[in-house]
Amino acid sequence: MPLPPIESKRAIPRWGISLVAVFAAMAVGVAASQGRLPGGRPALQPPSDSRSIDLGELEVDAEPRHTFTLTNTTDSAFEIVGVHTSCGCEQAAVRVGERIGPGESLPISYSLSNRGAGLRRGTLTIDTSAEDPDLKQIVYSLSATIPRQIWTEPDTIEFRTAHGSVPPQPVSLVVYTADPAVFSNGCRVSTSRQLASAEPIAAGESETEPARLSFLVTLRDNPPPGMTMDYLTLEFEGRPEAMLHVPVIAAVDTAGSVLKASPVEATQSPAPAAALAAPEEME
Repeated sequence: MPLPPIESKRAIPRWGISLVAVFAAMAVGVAASQGRLPGGRPALQPPSDSRSIDLGELEVDAEPRHTFTLTNTTDSAFEIVGVHTSCGCEQAAVRVGERIGPGESLPISYSLSNRGAGLRRGTLTIDTSAEDPDLKQIVYSLSATIPRQIWTEPDTIEFRTAHGSVPPQPVSLVVYTADPAVFSNGCRVSTSRQLASAEPIAAGESETEPARLSFLVTLRDNPPPGMTMDYLTLEFEGRPEAMLHVPVIAAVDTAGSVLKASPVEATQSPAPAAALAAPEEME
């Protein structure tokens, strides 16, 4: 007696597989938007790319500030247990003990110092009591470039001579500023070791160039042998943040060969002091 034919399994149309994949992707998307991934695993929040912000070059007097958002993507509340900035000159609007409930978000304003000029970079580290490793410790990074407001050319004055010979020719020093009002009340020039003196010779201002003030810097007679370093300090009345210290180096050789000085950069000394020509980066 012949056996009955075996029924073949019903094939699933390809369009049916496609619909299943679409619905699965939609479910993952909804779960992620709610701060959860399939299986109950919390989604990383905030995304890693939003934890590092570069503000680029700022406008004059602008503050390097950004507001980050910390979101609790877990089912349990947690607290902020530690706040650390990379420098004491930075400010973070977040306090230890702040509580973030499930699904809640906490805006965190973080700012860097705008003293001096050049690249600023800082990090804000927040420790929490969350059990999820993605939220246990969060590190935010912020960077910005502060435009120069006052600078000199050259940034270092260097004299080279043989002891007892005719003093070298004076060196022209030009001070530039983006704010012409800095020069309005005059400039006081001093040195700590009286190695050189400076005499103002000209001032200028135009619509297309920064305001400038020119000095003629002269090395004193009979400088000490060897390498001597001094600072030419320029103070502008009523503008303490615009104070400049310009290095002055005298290389005097008694053996006939000229001493070579290592390059030193001019610095600006607002309160607190900050590097102007090449400020240190804050890690």
